[in-house]
Amino acid sequence: MRKLLAPALCIALLAPVGVAEAAKQRKYRGALGEGTIVLKATKKKVTKITFGGFRLDCDDGDSLTYPGGSASGARLSEKAFVFSGTNPDGWSTVEIDGVVRRKRAKGSFRMRVRFNEENKPDANGNVVCSTELGWKAKRVTKKKRG
Repeated sequence: MRKLLAPALCIALLAPVGVAEAAKQRKYRGALGEGTIVLKATKKKVTKITFGGFRLDCDDGDSLTYPGGSASGARLSEKAFVFSGTNPDGWSTVEIDGVVRRKRAKGSFRMRVRFNEENKPDANGNVVCSTELGWKAKRVTKKKRG
């Protein structure tokens, strides 16, 4: 069984969220296969996506449970977003797309991780572990009344 010892993927494409914008964030939590997904979003972009706890199946018959990772910086257009990224070492890629509505969010998630013969993550590895999952999440932050 392969293991990833530390959270493996953290990708940022846009500038951090400002204080005023952070106060307007909505948080969604839900299921991603056997794992979880958490989104934070404003009206204009998904500011952070955290995911983990799901299984990847490998082309050599093995599998692994992905411990967790995060991504940020997907712009919302007509309430939809697409995120695609690769970790800095190049051995892990993720594609997340979805629709964020007032009370719910949903979409699809694809991930691929490459390993070498010693079961270590390697951008040039010949063993590929991957998954393609649907996800659904409910809003967990309430709108503040003033």
